[in-house]
Amino acid sequence: MRKFYIVGVFLLSLVTLSNPVYAHPYHISLLDMKYDVEEKRIEMEGKVFLDDLADAILREQQLKVDWEMGIPEEAVEAYFLEHVKIQWEGDAREIRFVGMEIEDDALWVYCYVEKVKPRGVLEVKNTILFSEFDDQQNLVHFQDEVGLRSERLHSGRKLVAFPLRKV
Repeated sequence: MRKFYIVGVFLLSLVTLSNPVYAHPYHISLLDMKYDVEEKRIEMEGKVFLDDLADAILREQQLKVDWEMGIPEEAVEAYFLEHVKIQWEGDAREIRFVGMEIEDDALWVYCYVEKVKPRGVLEVKNTILFSEFDDQQNLVHFQDEVGLRSERLHSGRKLVAFPLRKV
């Protein structure tokens, strides 16, 4: 009887740990931003867990995402552009979507914003997955001539401002 109990616990553990719901006990996304002085633009790389993003796209766009059957780039682009907003000196800037790629259980999204001068204030609003998880946190890293600055956004703080300073 003890042998069946041990085998049962082992199998239950295997099923539980292989289930995507239990794949990661935290909810976090990453947005790396770098100011390109020569091009006068901001290059962005966003990273989010695939299963979390699939749930958000299903809820918001009523589109079931199966990453193994192909990636609906239009759906990812629409979601990203809806939840990431950039303002420079109070003016909304257009984010241009470049593409995306899968890395293990995460998705990288690549974008940029043009015509940003190296002065003024850059505001970043990032609400990725806030409607999905109460504990969602979005890290925003901004690199310019001055150095690297990082901020943590959450449901109570959705916007961050980075002063741009020419050295």
